[in-house]
Amino acid sequence: MTSTFLVAVFIVVYLYASTYYFAARTLKNLPPDYDVVRLTMQRKLMMYCTLMSSSLLVCYIPIVIYLMVPKTVQENPWMTAISGEFVAMDNIINPVLILYFVPRIRNAVIGKLEEEKEDYGEWELQDQ
Repeated sequence: MTSTFLVAVFIVVYLYASTYYFAARTLKNLPPDYDVVRLTMQRKLMMYCTLMSSSLLVCYIPIVIYLMVPKTVQENPWMTAISGEFVAMDNIINPVLILYFVPRIRNAVIGKLEEEKEDYGEWELQDQ
């Protein structure tokens, strides 16, 4: 299990790094007038890749440590709960990061929430 996790983490980190390097090479083709834009975009992309990779590591390292400890320690219910909670947090953290990184998706979600709020307000008025 641990070796499978390590291979999966390596692949994910490799994909994020490849994405960054591909985008950096693509941005180098911009004219010299766009140096400030290129550097800003590279920094943003580096931050995005780093945050996504680190969130993966933070969420899954506790379960790997849990699986590596002796069976006597694994019997503690708090250790099982903590490692399970960190894995479950991955399902919350990644969508939140994607909403933060992609403004179009964020605006669509916010717009949908506002539409539902308006619809709820209309129903509330009709009930009265």
